[in-house]
This record gives sequence, C-alpha cells and structure tokens, in this order.
Amino acid sequence: MVGAALSFLALSLAVEDGGRGRGSAEALEAAWDYEALLHHYSIEQGTNQTFRVNLQDSQEPVSYYTVKYNFCEKQWHGGGKMDIVINGKVVKKDYITKCHHTRTDIYHFKCVPTLAGVIEVSIQGDPEVKGGQARFSTVEFEKSSDGCSDGCLGKSCGKGFCSSTTFYDYSSRCDFGSEGMVNEFDLEEAQEEASSCKCDADVQGEACELGACAAVSCNEPFGGFCLEGKCQCIDGHSGENCEVAPDIDRFGCYAQHEEVSEFLTVSTVCLPELIAGPARHGHIFRGPSPMNAVADKTRPNIYFSWTADLDYGKAASAGDEGRVYVSKLVLPSGKGEPVVLAESEAFDGFARAGGIDMTEDGQVGTLCAKYWHPWVENTGKGVHNAAMVLAVCELNTTSMEKKKPWQIGKQYQAEETAPNTGIWGSLPLSAWFAQRSAGYGYLVYSPFHRSWTAWYGASVGSHTGFAMHTYHRDAPMISAEEYEKYSYPVPRDQVELREEASGPWRDHHRTGTGDHQASAALSYHPKLQDIGLQKHTHGPVYMQQYGLSPPTEGAFAPPGHKTGRLELSVGNDTGLQANTLKPCGEGWLVGIIAESGNVCAKISRLGEILLWKVIEASVGKMPCGSSGKNCGDQAPGRMLRLARLGVDSESSDCGPEQRFLMGFEKSDKSRWLVELDGDCKEVSERSDVTLHTHWPLYQDWTTTAEGAVAWVTSWHLDKEGRWGPVNSPNGVWPYDPKPMNEDAHEASPETPLFGPTPDATNAAKITAGGSRRLRLSAEAQAQQGT
Repeated sequence: MVGAALSFLALSLAVEDGGRGRGSAEALEAAWDYEALLHHYSIEQGTNQTFRVNLQDSQEPVSYYTVKYNFCEKQWHGGGKMDIVINGKVVKKDYITKCHHTRTDIYHFKCVPTLAGVIEVSIQGDPEVKGGQARFSTVEFEKSSDGCSDGCLGKSCGKGFCSSTTFYDYSSRCDFGSEGMVNEFDLEEAQEEASSCKCDADVQGEACELGACAAVSCNEPFGGFCLEGKCQCIDGHSGENCEVAPDIDRFGCYAQHEEVSEFLTVSTVCLPELIAGPARHGHIFRGPSPMNAVADKTRPNIYFSWTADLDYGKAASAGDEGRVYVSKLVLPSGKGEPVVLAESEAFDGFARAGGIDMTEDGQVGTLCAKYWHPWVENTGKGVHNAAMVLAVCELNTTSMEKKKPWQIGKQYQAEETAPNTGIWGSLPLSAWFAQRSAGYGYLVYSPFHRSWTAWYGASVGSHTGFAMHTYHRDAPMISAEEYEKYSYPVPRDQVELREEASGPWRDHHRTGTGDHQASAALSYHPKLQDIGLQKHTHGPVYMQQYGLSPPTEGAFAPPGHKTGRLELSVGNDTGLQANTLKPCGEGWLVGIIAESGNVCAKISRLGEILLWKVIEASVGKMPCGSSGKNCGDQAPGRMLRLARLGVDSESSDCGPEQRFLMGFEKSDKSRWLVELDGDCKEVSERSDVTLHTHWPLYQDWTTTAEGAVAWVTSWHLDKEGRWGPVNSPNGVWPYDPKPMNEDAHEASPETPLFGPTPDATNAAKITAGGSRRLRLSAEAQAQQGT
C-alpha cells in the first residue's frame, strides 16, 4: 500500500504549508526522504489534529492495516502530552514528546480495521500541558494482517478493536551529543505491547465492556461520540445513534441550523461555487469578499451578492473573467426551521461584488466590479492603484431574470476627453487605504427619486480618497459620439454606459477627490427622502446629508463635500471612526467608535446632537494579520453595528417606542448584541455571541419584513480558541485572502494577477436575530389568523 501511504504524506505536507492543493509531486519526491518529512511536520497549537484516509471502496470487506506513526520534535524541549486515537479508539494514552532534535519516536499499531474503507488517525493534545500541542511528522498505512492472530484471534472487544504495538520510545535526556562526532546515542531495540482491546476514551475493561458508553453506538468516529451514555452527533449527522449522514455536496458542505437562543439563529447554506476571499488584504475585511444582503420589503426573503473564487487578471482577458452571484434566501415560517437557499443567478465577467439594495418594485441591484486589462496596463501609479470598472448588476426578484449590467462611475483615462472621464475617483484593484475606508463600496437606492447612489474608497493616482455617483433608474445611454471619445472603452455588449444625474449633491469633489477618507457609513432615510452619511479623514468623524431632497437644513446645509458637515464630538469626547447610522423618526440614530468607546448618538434632522451615550467603553482594535496583532495606527476594529428591529414606525419621533439591535466588539475580541430603544437605552440583557456568530466589516445589517435583523458571511473556526471559545468563528482571521501574484504576472502576463483563495469554502452563514417582543407578536398574529 505504498500508494496510499504516499497520498497521505502528500496531504500532510500540504496542510503543514498552509496551501490549497500544494503540488503532490513535491510530496511524492520527498516521501522517500524521511529526514525531509520529519523536518516539515504538521503543527496544530490546539488540542486536536485529525487526518482521515480513504484506503479502499466503502463497500469492500474490512481490511487490516499497520498504521505507522513517526515523530521528531523540532521546536520545544519536550514534555508535551498527546493521545493517539485511531478510528475513535485510544491506541496510545499519554504519549510524551521528547527533547527537540534528539530522536525520532516510532509506533507501529497493528491489525487496525478499516471502517467503510477509511482509517482516521487523530492526535489529541492535553490542553493543560504546554497548550495542547497536537502534531504529526509522518503516518504510513501498510496493508497487513500482522498482529491479527497472536492474541487477537477470536477476542471480543465490544465497540473497540484488538491491536498490538511495536514501538521505539526511549526517554532520553535532552542531549545533542558532541559537535563533529558520530552518533553517540545508544542503539535502541524495539519494544512490544501485547495485544489488547482499544476502547473509546471513556470506556474501560479488558473487553471494552465498562462505562456508560460501552454499549452505546454513536457511529464513531464519523457520525458522533458518546458522552455520559448519550450520543453527541458531529459533522451534520443526526438520529439517536448519529446514523443519519448529512447531504454533503462536492465541496464537503451540508446545510446546518443552530438555535442559539430564543432570539438568535445561525444557519448554513451551501452555495454553487466556492466563496472568494478579499483581494490581497484579508485583515481589512475580517471575512470573505463582501456578501452584502438586503431584505425583501414584503416577503420573507433575503437577497445577497457574493463572488465566486475564480482566478482573474490575465493580460489577454477580454473582460470575461470572474463571476458574481445574487442568491435568494427564504426565511423560515416557524421556530426551529432552517433558512433555505432558493436560487442563485450568476453575472459572468465580474470579479468582485459590493453593496446591495432593492427598489420599490422588487429589482435588486448590487455593485459588481470588472477586471478590464486596458485600464490596468495604462495606469500610471502602480498596479495596486489600477482602476476596475464599477457597475450595477440587477435582477428581478420574482423571476430572477437578469438585466444587462450598467456602469456607475467614471471612464478611466489620463485625459478628460468627455464628461465623466479621468483618473479622479477610480475604484482600485488593491490599494490598501482606499479599501480600508469603504471596502468594495456601498450602494443605496432612493425610491422617491428612483435613483442609485454608489460610494466607495477611491484612488487619485497614488492618493487615497473617495467617489460618489448617482444615476437615475431610467437614465439614458450616452451617445455614440461621446463613446467614441473614450480612450479604453469597455465594450457596450458587456456593460451599458448611461448619463450620470446632476443635482445639488454633486460637485467635482464628490465625484472623485483625494481627501484621505479613512472610514465611511451611509443609510437612506425614507421620511427625509435623503441619504445620511458619516466619515472621517484625519480628524473627527463628521456627518452630512447627501442632498437628494433639498433644501437640507441646519448643520446639514448646504449639501456638498466641504459644506453641511456636523462634527460628531461632545464635550471632550470625539468620534474616531464612522461605523453605522439608521433612520429614527425624522432624525437619525448613529453608531460611532469614539475616544470613550462604542457610542450611540441621537441626531435631529437639523443636525443637532440630542443625545450621546457610551454603550460599551471597551473597543476591539483592527487586527493587521492572522497573528491578531493590532495595526500600527491602533485603529478601532469597525465592528459596531446598528439595525432597526421591528417594522418601521410611522412616528416622526425617535424615542422609547423604537427598537434597534446593536452589535459591538470588546478589546478581548468578544462579540456582543444588545437591544436599544430610540433614546439609546438598553432594553434587553447583553448577549455574548462570540461562540456562535461573527460579522465582517463594510457590510451593513438588514431588517426583514417581519422585523428581524440578519446578515450573511462565511468563516473558518478558531480551533485553538485564541480569540474566543474553542471552535467559535474566528473573528480575527475568518477567511484567507486571494493572493496577488504580481511578480509572476509581470514575468508572464498570462498568469492571473489573482489566484485561488486558500481553504475557500462554499458554506454561507446566515445569522438572524429578533427580540422576544417581535416573536411573541408574530406568534399572536399567527394564532389570530392575521
């Protein structure tokens, strides 16, 4: 079974190097070099590391193997404690690691049976001893009946299996020998452990007959495990004995649903493709490439956009690389029911999805960005600042029929040969400061004006700034004469080019300027029929009204980039970072991170600060990498969120009758939810949701037609419990970024500029939360038939 052994070794090397699909040729070449393998072992700082190996067809009769485990310590001084578990049974209890670089321990576990063609090997570290180091050097599988007859023939082991062990495990001192001398260590002879029954961790007895779990089968190790006599199902299995396997798709995803509390649920749906990571900068987004969501105004549906994990950025590409989706979720009608993925529609030729909104008649629009190589190769300030084509991708939510995407923003070119052309306000490929201010952009629809407005962090050459563009829904196409003046036009069969709207909101700064924008948040106010926005550059956070419905009044007048600014500061407290704002009566409820902490502020329609309240003084900082270390500027973590709970009130007041859900992060990276009223008063107990959910940056929450709050993202688990409970969503490094291959692309332009995301998944996580009052109200209405 050399082939099986080599395939496993290749897997082990790929995991150690953290790469997705590292070439197995390297592993096969190194497989014959045990020293090389021992120098590249797989480390897991947590308490468990497991490899499952398919050795034969699941329908074939049971075969027996000798499982060979070798380990050479490379980093620590020994003393780590680990259990070696095969197929859920403990074959070596309390293995102790030796001093680094001094020896290789070798274990041959014999007569190990396959389970449905599989053997699973797990290293379980003791968390009380040196952090629970769980590590592999090499594991081999040799098909052999060695050890199956001596002492095991006819032996009954209940749920366990019979096995013997040959091992080399000499507890030497931490002695490296003399430099320049030949090996001075004593020759070690093999030791033998007689055949015995190997049992589950909490089962004892010579025949695995003692303990509450001795006679309880839980489909171990694949479906579950027994705890105090009851089955605990894992990996989506269900049933009294975890015998019902989940419906797993080609990516290994299966639907899940967790009732976190009476008021909070987390569901998993499986998307048709892998989800892309953000381009280059994983720490900026704290999640995958944005998955913005908007709720249907009348039906229990949510629509969200997302990006498929495809390569893009070839010199010969013709605008056809990448794929963006809009997916439709159906929310459950009853408690305990999961969210259902109803449909997904793809827009080919777009590499990134951004903000999303919905019209009054059920058209969903999402920002979608296209890689257009003529713009990239004609940039004058480096590939990171090269412009992408920003468009709006629309579809009808009833039929899910797509419309042709249309461009929103400027035509990129050095010379301004026609209206709305130039380099001021480009959506950059990977400019760090621009993406750190507003992610991949926000999109807001105004029903009163039937217009779409986009706002994104932008580049002006190598300078950081922003751009805002507004287009009427029925805007006419630009003329053929204007199109001919474009230097590097996108083909009209890929995107429509329309005339931008003009009004008091528009000045030459707002359509593109280099003001060093560092944060951004916005929201549409249906009563004011205007857009509220907040941002900061180098000073305090300030708030404006966009000016769609003049005249703006008070501190918000007149509208414009440099006018109508309300600085969000009270006394000695100053707003540091824009995070969120929502309509409340005829005014606004604002969430900002200030010097004092996570603040809820109440703002009137005239721009008066009516209330300023610190909800939580502890604030998480922005991590700048998977290590969790804060960014050098100690910027706040951008995790403050605010969303309306319940249906929109017709009241012009903002007070005790209004309800909002606030989310925030503390300095210890814990995540919390609390319900507020319109006076920023806490009207519920705080909930620590770190174990259950996470929300990414640059994505707002949405409120459903029933009044619940929801958001969509994806994450990997914090298996080591570094930033929260073990196996909670990893809030520091939830998702790996798409790597940017600048050097390889420069050497060979047909190499994609952006490659595949490591460890990408197709599992989307949908969190929905609502107050007890809302749920009881809905149940009462259902009982009354209303």
